[in-house]
Amino acid sequence: MCTLKLSEIYLQTLSKERALTELCELQKDKEQYESAAKLALSRAVEAKLKAEEALCELQCTRQRSETERERLSLLSAQSQNEVLELLGRHEAALSRIEELEENFRVSKPQQTKVTEQGMQDQQNCTKIYGENVQHEEEDRDTGDEEEEEDDHNVERTSSGFHEHLGNFKDWHRDLQECLSTILEEPEDLKNMDQNDDIARWNLDSCHRSPGTSESSRFDLTPLLEGHASGTTSTSTNRHVEEAGWLKQLLTEVTMTSRAYQARCTEVEGLLEDERAASNKQAEASARHLQRLHGQLKSLREELESLGVEKALELNEARRELEEARLEAQRLRLDFEEAAMGREADIASLQEEFGHARANLQRERSKKQAPVWNTSWNSSVHSKSSRETSPRLHGMVLEGSSLTYEILHVSNDVLRYCKLSPQLIQLIADMLKPRISQCIQ
Repeated sequence: MCTLKLSEIYLQTLSKERALTELCELQKDKEQYESAAKLALSRAVEAKLKAEEALCELQCTRQRSETERERLSLLSAQSQNEVLELLGRHEAALSRIEELEENFRVSKPQQTKVTEQGMQDQQNCTKIYGENVQHEEEDRDTGDEEEEEDDHNVERTSSGFHEHLGNFKDWHRDLQECLSTILEEPEDLKNMDQNDDIARWNLDSCHRSPGTSESSRFDLTPLLEGHASGTTSTSTNRHVEEAGWLKQLLTEVTMTSRAYQARCTEVEGLLEDERAASNKQAEASARHLQRLHGQLKSLREELESLGVEKALELNEARRELEEARLEAQRLRLDFEEAAMGREADIASLQEEFGHARANLQRERSKKQAPVWNTSWNSSVHSKSSRETSPRLHGMVLEGSSLTYEILHVSNDVLRYCKLSPQLIQLIADMLKPRISQCIQ
């Protein structure tokens, strides 16, 4: 019987140690779980903050990209307006060049006609001069009777010649103004609207100049014929001077026609240069437009790729944020379940400790029995000690020591009844077997 009791006591002590060990392990597990839950919650909060920062950064990037896109749209509109303006200027320059070419085509036959007429006049003058020289040689023996008629013819010839010379100077001035207008017009392309009246006046003057030249062109044939009809032999020197003057005049007409031809060639060169410059400007404008279109296309593609990339990053950040929220919610639920389980364990431990406290109070009330019961027990112990074997005596001593230990433990429990629920549970587990032994 005593052996069984000892074995039971040993088993109970071992179970108490195991319970204490399990309680410590549970406490450690609880602390580890709480620390892990706190760490996971802090990580989830950090991930949420990072996701929010990334979202704000993406929104700022999106705003900047939209601003850049608006700026590029404005630049594209401005470049298109500039290109349209350049095209308008190019078309105006082409129309002006066509107008100048038309003016040149109109004035070129007139200039050719004037040149031919000048050459014809030169030939006529040469012919008449030869005839005059011949008549002078034939009429060198005429008398003084014809001097007055010769002087009269000379005066008439001189007056007619001066009149025709004035008309020729007017025609020369009109033609020179027309050519100067044609030469100066390519430099005034920027003021086309202001020079329209001048161009019209130049065209009118160019159109009027052939009529004027034909009407006021000096016809030296009748003049020189009249001069030849007045045969004289006494004014040879005067005729020689007039012949030299006519030669000089013919030389000037020839030089003027050559100068006009050179001017026409120069005008043609200027027109060709202007046409080449306008073509180069049109090509440069087309290349500039193509380059602007290429830049706009590349910028649009870059903006689209950037928008797609930012959208993917935004979706990834939102997904990570949602996962962090779900993880935090799951950890919160697990923590609440664990807390509810711990509360249930604590409630059960408190209930068991209440039972143990009631048992201890009951044992204390039993120990406050009358003194005679104690003396009777001592006498019984003395008698039993004499009658029983030493082994039984040892068992009785062990029982008394256990009783003393129970009393000591009960005092400790009453003293530290305000300890944590884990210690209360441990104390209750330790007291259960010994209290049951005392009750037996």
